Amino acid sequence: MENIVTLDVIIPSVRSDNLALNRILRLPHSDALRVIFCIVKDNHSDVEVPKANIPNARVLVVRNPTNLGAPMSRNVGMAATGSEWILFLDDDIEPQRDLLFQYEEFIRQHGSSYIGATGMTEFSPAVNSFTRGIRASDILTFFEIAGWYSSLKWGITANVLINRKAIAWQRFSNDYPKNGGGEDIDFFLRCRVNGARNFLCLPRAKVHHGWWFAGRRTYRRFSRWAYGDSLLPKRFPRFRFWNFPNIAELMLLWLVTLPLCVHVDSSLGVLIPLGILLGDVGVEYLKQIIEKHTWNPVVALEATVIRCAMISGDVVGICHVEGFGSSVSGLTIFVIANTLSLKDSGLS
Repeated sequence: MENIVTLDVIIPSVRSDNLALNRILRLPHSDALRVIFCIVKDNHSDVEVPKANIPNARVLVVRNPTNLGAPMSRNVGMAATGSEWILFLDDDIEPQRDLLFQYEEFIRQHGSSYIGATGMTEFSPAVNSFTRGIRASDILTFFEIAGWYSSLKWGITANVLINRKAIAWQRFSNDYPKNGGGEDIDFFLRCRVNGARNFLCLPRAKVHHGWWFAGRRTYRRFSRWAYGDSLLPKRFPRFRFWNFPNIAELMLLWLVTLPLCVHVDSSLGVLIPLGILLGDVGVEYLKQIIEKHTWNPVVALEATVIRCAMISGDVVGICHVEGFGSSVSGLTIFVIANTLSLKDSGLS
């Protein structure tokens, strides 16, 4: 028999949908892969995960005393387990049946050359104009990024494998939003201090991710992601770069100069923000036509609003990080985005 490989599959969960978890728990694997599934229940009122009839695997259920959020729950899972390799999965994905075989093959062939591997997280086809806008906005790129590169410096916790030795003393930071946003990039970049190796991209290690809230309109998740991401440039200055001001930043500049605009010509107080909004939608429409061959202006409008919600989180976060306080324009857009959103209590 081949040498035994030990693997912990850590899954934070706030859901009572055991069907989704059971799809993960029943993943087949070789006899040479010793697997422990660690479910970290982050909802103290939730029912127990059924442990019966799970073939060739151990299931460990850890219950948090209070709701800690996804990042801290992963820390709990790492503390409760001790295998050589750790596979992080979200509780709302459907894994491809050969997922563990793909990761075992990576470990045996490339495990000494890479810090870990990041798999592919595929989304369903768009079901309405909102989800078409999500796809068109390109904010899902990091889920499917394993199909674009050969290796990366980080992966997303919906589907990523890492060697425990590379983690060492590092843990997910509680400085990021409880439900996720930026903490995975922060964690994996810090893990690389224990070795400059990258994550190998494994597009064949696939999981399927459905649309949040079945595709119903919500912007809270995107602004939250961006707020968490806004902490990263200051923590990792070697990776940051300057970019042309986005719509939220232009609106902030407009508000700062509003008294001067009104003093010069009162109509500028309306014409400037209207021009910013129309210009951004127009540029997005051209992008959709050129890059995606999509002529539907509604898709461009949806994509613009989604990106606006996301970058508003950036503006608010950067102003907070840099000590500027809460910017009026960024905070306004952030509040609007959250007001129009459904309550988001799930994991990313």
